[in-house]
Amino acid sequence: MTSRRQEKKYPDLIVEVCDSYGKLHSLYDFSKLGVHANVASALCQSYVATNGHNRIETRRQIWRCLKRFCYCLVTLGLADTAILPRNTIQNYHTWLLSEKLKSSTRQSQQNIVIQIFEWIERNHSSILERRFSLRVSGFERNKPQTLPALLPQDLKKILAAAYKDIDETIIRINEGRRILAGRDLGLVDGAMQALMIELLNMGKGQFPTQKVINHSGDNLARRLQDAGGIRILRAQLFPNFKDIFSFYIPILAQTGGNPMAIAAVNLYHPI
Repeated sequence: MTSRRQEKKYPDLIVEVCDSYGKLHSLYDFSKLGVHANVASALCQSYVATNGHNRIETRRQIWRCLKRFCYCLVTLGLADTAILPRNTIQNYHTWLLSEKLKSSTRQSQQNIVIQIFEWIERNHSSILERRFSLRVSGFERNKPQTLPALLPQDLKKILAAAYKDIDETIIRINEGRRILAGRDLGLVDGAMQALMIELLNMGKGQFPTQKVINHSGDNLARRLQDAGGIRILRAQLFPNFKDIFSFYIPILAQTGGNPMAIAAVNLYHPI
């Protein structure tokens, strides 16, 4: 059974992913997965029901998996199919074999799809052919790879370089915030302070984008360029990605933690 898809918006197929504080992190639009609206609706409902309690990164991974699955449906000619054939999961298994993935990744992707369809089979079976099968063989797991351990002397060199960068970051930002606070200002510092305050007021506590600056008038773009540019000036007050990486290396080395878990830790450093 097929039906031509219509180009329109489906508000019920948009999932908001928020953290425990209610902050919006992502919007997942199931209507853009390229499959029939009925199938998209069932996938959306199952996604919310089975994964709404999971961490943000887990939900992102499952969303990426569903995008891959729907791409598979499109390549199999099922984009406009409102009722999925009984061998859909087996065909997905075969399709995964053709993808350049590790077996462990294939298995994880397959497990997620089966979990999604277990819920659909119980709650939204109208999109499934009779005798729809979730039985499928697994993938042979890759043998774990043992990576060579980092020598202690090499680790010390890496940490020394990271600590050097951290010290330089703290000195730079403390100097920028001295200027912003108006302490011991010289002639050049006074102009820099005025420019910082103007930009922070414009961006409500953050630096505005270059596009906003270019359209602001008062020769702001030229004055900012004379001061070294927005990246240089922002780095006087806020750490950049390179700075953050220097902090991350010692945390990772000294805790041996999982990168995703460390990313979820709220760290405060008074710089």
